Formats: sequence, structure tokens, C-alpha cells
Amino acid sequence: MKYFLYLLLLQTVFWAGCEKSDEENGPAARAFPDPAFRQCVLEYFDFDGDGMVSDDEAAHVTVIFCQEAGIVSLKGIERFPNLRVLNCIRNHISSLDLSANRALETLWCHDNPLVELDVSGCEGLTELDCRGWGLRRLDASGCSSLEALDCGDNALTSLDLEGCRSLRRLSCGKNGMSGLVLEGMAGLEYLDCLSLPLDTLDLSECPRLREAYIGGARLAALDLRGNPSLERLFCTDCGLRSLDVSGCSALTALNCSGNRIGSLTVGRLPALEALNCSFNDLASLDLSGCPVLDELDCRGNPPLESVVLAPGCEPALLYKDPGTGIVY
Repeated sequence: MKYFLYLLLLQTVFWAGCEKSDEENGPAARAFPDPAFRQCVLEYFDFDGDGMVSDDEAAHVTVIFCQEAGIVSLKGIERFPNLRVLNCIRNHISSLDLSANRALETLWCHDNPLVELDVSGCEGLTELDCRGWGLRRLDASGCSSLEALDCGDNALTSLDLEGCRSLRRLSCGKNGMSGLVLEGMAGLEYLDCLSLPLDTLDLSECPRLREAYIGGARLAALDLRGNPSLERLFCTDCGLRSLDVSGCSALTALNCSGNRIGSLTVGRLPALEALNCSFNDLASLDLSGCPVLDELDCRGNPPLESVVLAPGCEPALLYKDPGTGIVY
């Protein structure tokens, strides 16, 4: 009796080992080597329950949500030719090649330790969020439909946006790029390049730009003559010596503090409500063309003796040095 039980136990262990071996070395494991990703696709896309995702089953998949699943590799993702939406945030993925997923429209892959990301050729991609961690290389060339890109808080030293002529929102701050090419970005409306060590920034081909956030750059000048739609401009600590916003007639808020600006040309800005030009080298400040100004901070400009305001303009918030007077 004991011998029979011993044989039965051996047989059970043998079959369990076989099942584990099949699971680890079977077709599903070869197609999707990462166990966590394999579990995800089998759970949701093995429609006939045969332990494998067939080509026909894969062709019916348009959305994959596999966030916070402990995934290291998305090898096998190329088997989903009609994938339109991929959410793989907060995993452990270091490299991601989606160049074969030509139907992809939305990609959220932020909060992964990504070093390389290839979405070249994804002509239908409209939204890409890969912010955070240490991405060093991003190839988005050929993404002609891309409208929103957030690649901030990474380790990018360059950014190739050639062919991305549909881009409307770009957030690329807190990287290592010293240059940013925005040629052909006629539809760009929002730009965040805070904490980029930029040497130059050409916004002349972005006539629809409404919001621009620039900071920590090394700009000798900032030409805004081609940006009549600009509503909000944040350009602090950029090393600017002069700034002319007189052509930005839609401007409602301007923060240019912490530069070395000796000349600030405002002109007539009928919509300007808030201005922070503190800690510069201004000797004069004429705001007579800003009738609705409600917030003004002009502290830290030692040469500034007086500020000219529009008749009847009394800012609700006014910060100035004791020696700076107000005239109308």
C-alpha cells in the first residue's frame, strides 16, 4: 500500500513538472516571454481558452491595459496589428519598440525605467505620454498625426520631431537638451520646456502658440514677433537682457522674473492682467497700455524709480520696492 502511494505521488509530481515545463516553454511562452505580460494577454485575449492567442484573436484586440502588472518586457506586442490604445504605466519596462504597431493612436507608458522608445512609423499616433524616469532616446519621426507629447522628466539630450506637424501640445521640460527644433509646428498651442538648458529657441513658426513655459535656459534673446496668439508667457531665469512682448496682443499673464532684463517693451496689451518682472535690471517700466492690470510685482529692480500705469488702473496686488513710485 505504501509503495502504491509512493508511485502515485511520483506520478503527480511528474505531471505537475510537465505542466510547468509546457507553460514555460510552450508557444505562448515563446510568443510572450515575460510571464506577467503573458498572463495578461492570456487572461483577456485567449477567447477560445486553448492557452494561446492566435493570429485571429490578436487581430481583434484594439485596447490593452496592463498597468502596474510587474511587466519587464512587452515582447510580443507586435503580434497585435490593430492595437489602438496601450496603457502600460508603472511597470519595469526599460525598452519598448512599437514601430510594428502601425494602428496605434494612444500610448501611455510613463513611470517606467525606459531607456529607449521607438514609435517611428506610427502614423496614427495622436497622444504619447512617456514622462518620468530616464529615457535617453525617443524616436517619434514620422508620427504625422501626433497632437500631444509629454516626454518631460527624462534624460533626453535630443528630440527628433521631424514630420510631427500636427503637434498641438509639447511638454519636454527637465531634460538635457540644449536645442529644440520647432520647424513646421504651425499648430502648436502649448509648450513646456522648463528646466531645459536651451541656448536658442525659435518660436517664429508657431503662430498659434497660446501658452509657453520656459525656464532655466541660457537665452540671449527671445523673439516673439510671430506669436500674436500668445496668452501666457513664463520665461524666468533665462539670462534675458531684453524682452519685447508688444506684438502679443492677446497676452493675459507674463512672468519674466529672475533675468537680467534692462528693457521691457510692453506697448498696448489690453488683456494683460498679471505681470511679474521682479529681480531684473529695469530702469523704467511703462504699463500705460495695460488698462486691466490687476497684479504687478516689480521688486528687485534697483534702478527702477517709477512705474507708469494706465489712468484709473489700481492693481489689487502690487509688490514694489519702497523707492519705486507709481505715476499715471
